[in-house]
Amino acid sequence: MPTEIFFAKGLSTMNMKIKRATAFMLSALTAAAMFAAGNIGAYAAEGAERFTDVTMQNPQYAAIDFCAERGFINGVSATQFAPNSALTREQLALIWARTFHVKPPHNFRDVARVSGGEADNAIVVMHALGFLNGISDNEYGRNMTMTREQAAVVLFRTYLPGVDGGDSYEIYGAAADISEYARNAISACIEWHLFEGAFTGDELFPKNPITRAELCRLIYNLMHDETEEPEPTPTPTEEEPTPPPSEGAAETMDEPPAGEEEPVPAI
Repeated sequence: MPTEIFFAKGLSTMNMKIKRATAFMLSALTAAAMFAAGNIGAYAAEGAERFTDVTMQNPQYAAIDFCAERGFINGVSATQFAPNSALTREQLALIWARTFHVKPPHNFRDVARVSGGEADNAIVVMHALGFLNGISDNEYGRNMTMTREQAAVVLFRTYLPGVDGGDSYEIYGAAADISEYARNAISACIEWHLFEGAFTGDELFPKNPITRAELCRLIYNLMHDETEEPEPTPTPTEEEPTPPPSEGAAETMDEPPAGEEEPVPAI
């Protein structure tokens, strides 16, 4: 290969990486600003251990625990998560807004409020930021299910704007099933390894509804800090035998005082 072509290709690859890094950094700064503005402590919650239908053997347990603990997603009841249930467009807007810690509707007396509650507020804010579009110019389609390719587009608009993913979507055998509008978004997600562990099998099935567990995995892949490893469990050491008590000495056992347990907060 001629030297000129070699260096040209190298510069092209470097420019691509710089563009990707810049786009991701800008989105990260936007997210950081919104996190700082929001009420970060308002969503403290329990993790996945409270859900009887999510065991530690579930491949998405860590992702569900990550999202539930941070209050991004709740269960369908106090003890059920329904990991394989399809996600509606309304639910995705609500979860996506929570990842940014968007505050509930304001209390300004001189500014009109969204009267429909948290979900309506989430849809309005996420649409205003350009992360979510409707199914038409005058309808959001809140009760329709969100597909995998639509979720990828939302993720792309939020965190990877401007990234050129190339033709990475073609790794799927049924790549032709991916809608044209979603191909670059899916390619970018592949390049950034955001699909890892999210979907089973070798195909994406882009028109399939995304499940609650799958969305948790996408959020986990995006936000989880891999440097935060759990503390290792200390290895028990062999203790020296306790010498027998001297004659006449009474054997006593000090027990810690019983403390009152804190009440479990209502979900």
